[in-house]
Amino acid sequence: MQFEQKTKPKKKKEIKKRKMNQGNNSNNRNESKEIDEEEERIMYQLGKIKNNKCKTVEFDGQLEKQRQDKVLILIYSDKCEAFIFDEKTEELTEIEGVSLPTLHHCLVTIPNGNILLFYGVNTKTGYASSNIELFDSKNQTFSTIANTIEERIDASCVLLSSAIVFICGGRTRKWGYNSCEFFDPRTCVSSRSKARMKEDRISHTASLLPDGRVIICGGVSINKATIHRAALKTTEIYDPSSDSFSDGPLMTVGRVDHAETTLSDGRVFICGGVTQYDVMATEIYNYKTNSFNAGPRTLYERYGCFSVLLSNGKVLISDFKPAREDSDNGYGNSEIFDPQTNTISSFSKIIFTGPYCSPFASASCF
Repeated sequence: MQFEQKTKPKKKKEIKKRKMNQGNNSNNRNESKEIDEEEERIMYQLGKIKNNKCKTVEFDGQLEKQRQDKVLILIYSDKCEAFIFDEKTEELTEIEGVSLPTLHHCLVTIPNGNILLFYGVNTKTGYASSNIELFDSKNQTFSTIANTIEERIDASCVLLSSAIVFICGGRTRKWGYNSCEFFDPRTCVSSRSKARMKEDRISHTASLLPDGRVIICGGVSINKATIHRAALKTTEIYDPSSDSFSDGPLMTVGRVDHAETTLSDGRVFICGGVTQYDVMATEIYNYKTNSFNAGPRTLYERYGCFSVLLSNGKVLISDFKPAREDSDNGYGNSEIFDPQTNTISSFSKIIFTGPYCSPFASASCF
């Protein structure tokens, strides 16, 4: 009885408040209903209502990642397949893949060594996905934990110095975005950025610089006004301290579906992708001079490739399909970029020869 006495007044108060919000005419009721539905959609995606199975990602907040000297690699055949590459043993092992049939993932390693997967396109429906999945690096298992605010394909994401994930650009099924958002892995809460990129970008890259800013490179712009343009040479710099964008320097060539890695010395290495000129050309961004310079040529043509910084400071580059459909050169082969010698060499320890339906691959170290 005591419990009932406490709850009855609370219900009456909620009902009274709802009636006040609805007003006395049908137009107000319809408007209120639309607002309630929109609020519920946003609250669901932020992980604040009961039917979202959001789990808190616990870590101590240290920015230095706890490295296990391993790399998670995702590719797509008839399902999303996952592999672990062990840097110490140089062995490649297949593990059970992600729970949903998706590709064009965006991967971010968080400070506790786990990896967040921001979904791209659901291959069964053909639509963009808002799901966020967690890869538990200790148990090597995947689980869905939250949702982004916007559903995005071909977006780019990066871990900021604050240990919050910054997500920018991408597209829906058709049009591109210039909007951005944040995801806090400690609370599983997404929030919008007030800043917008100067161009809507898809299949671009984003990398953290030593001073905490983010450089966003290339991609392609698709919107209702332009429909389609060539690969972009332009770059933008995002400053988290002011939540704002500024123009960056031009790359040496326009690129889309390329790969980008921040080196140990803070420079940014860019390779592969569909370019305007030379598919095998690479370039390096120097944050001190705010300029791009040509790097060594890759051994193979690549697009939709991945590049990751290994614990020895070298960069692993790989993909599953050459950039030109009529070329078999380098199918499934890997290579290593050495920043110390500024050279690229073949790496035979990772060779993919399976029936992979998509050239797009994603990877992240842990």
